[in-house]
Amino acid sequence: MLFRGRSETASTFVEGARPPLPVLAAPLVKVALVGDSQVGKTSLMVRFVERGFDETQLQTQGVNFMEKTVTLRGRGVSQDVTFSIWDIGGHKDSGSMLPLVCNDASVILLVFDLTRHETLDSIREWHRKARGLNKCAMPLLVGVKYDLLLETPPADHAHVEAMARKFAAAIEAPLIFSSPSVPINVTNIFKVIMIRLFGLKAAVPQITGQGEPLVLYEPISIAAPSFVPASVMQEDRSSDSSKDYMSAHMQHAACTPRNASLSESAAPTDNLSDRDLRTARI
Repeated sequence: MLFRGRSETASTFVEGARPPLPVLAAPLVKVALVGDSQVGKTSLMVRFVERGFDETQLQTQGVNFMEKTVTLRGRGVSQDVTFSIWDIGGHKDSGSMLPLVCNDASVILLVFDLTRHETLDSIREWHRKARGLNKCAMPLLVGVKYDLLLETPPADHAHVEAMARKFAAAIEAPLIFSSPSVPINVTNIFKVIMIRLFGLKAAVPQITGQGEPLVLYEPISIAAPSFVPASVMQEDRSSDSSKDYMSAHMQHAACTPRNASLSESAAPTDNLSDRDLRTARI
């Protein structure tokens, strides 16, 4: 997990008044996207970051990356979190750049095409290589093109769902079926990342029914101090305690080894207004 430097806000000191506390810097969460060529990795990244979808999206050559900052708001406080999303081309000759994508990543998204069963088979090898480079990152299995899966025969749908459930259980990873084009479950992927990394309350409803756009995950409980995450930036708390609290969560997320509603708004909000940070409703 990466941290950006802390910053302080300049202001005039008034005698007798408490000086302003340093502002807790936004944690930088690196997310690696791996999987075969043309499964939808770039479309997933672009939909989340730019809220757009391009049917003529060219295949990724080498490595792309984009950043997006989301703001959690609640109880008069706010906390920024920046996602740094790295997308590697799925061609075999891209393997030499896999360390660049996976090193220091907090999360590895294992992306496959729900309509091409062979891309799920390939995920096993992608997972093996990624784990060899980064044993601490949280894996998350993502099936893309759910809208096209609905057009396949029921038997094919049932088969790919059963195989995805089995593999996700084997690697202890959340499983989400998504579609950048509609979109379906795009922001929910990053909500689940927040919930799992920071030990927040599981505010994303699980979707478990056969034939539905699955959202399957287990929240992670992290022991918290006497104050809650929503208080990390309040002036009645010490800035050092706030920093220690967030650092503890980030260290837990980055260094915990792992064993082997239907649609979204077209323009999902990044901000959380008048809600509790603990719910991770971004």
